[in-house]
Amino acid sequence: MKINKVGIVSIICALFVISVALGLMLSSMGNKIHSKGLKVTDHEKITIYIFRGDGCPHCEEAIKYFKTVEDEYKDFIQYVTYETWNSEANHDFLGLVAKRFGEEKYGVPFIVIGDKHYVGYRTGSGIGMINYALEQYKNDDYKDIVKEIIETNNPSGIESKTLKEIEG
Repeated sequence: MKINKVGIVSIICALFVISVALGLMLSSMGNKIHSKGLKVTDHEKITIYIFRGDGCPHCEEAIKYFKTVEDEYKDFIQYVTYETWNSEANHDFLGLVAKRFGEEKYGVPFIVIGDKHYVGYRTGSGIGMINYALEQYKNDDYKDIVKEIIETNNPSGIESKTLKEIEG
């Protein structure tokens, strides 16, 4: 049997296409890659803690923004909120957290991501917080200060809600 150049090139092209397709299929079965190029791993999700007050317009704006991106980043980020205006336990807990960051006076929203905190919220500032959280997801040295405070101080009576549990 005699194979000509066209036949050889066709076989090589077919093998190349099959190997590329097989490689893509196998890689999609492994770690999921997010649209931003971030690979989903077994790393714990980064928690964005939002200390807020019911009726606070800046808090509502922050919550509204985070709700719009919650599904997009659900593989990397989770949200925990503490309402501090109507809960003495949550207010005292915020005091512990703020003190850890060296804040004597503080307001809401008080947002904590890892070992960084933000006081207040301005339109457009949420994307910077999300980007910081995504960077922390890649960081093996990620340190969750709020989680450490909970484990160390065991504050009683604190109540949290997810974004989905907040009306509005």
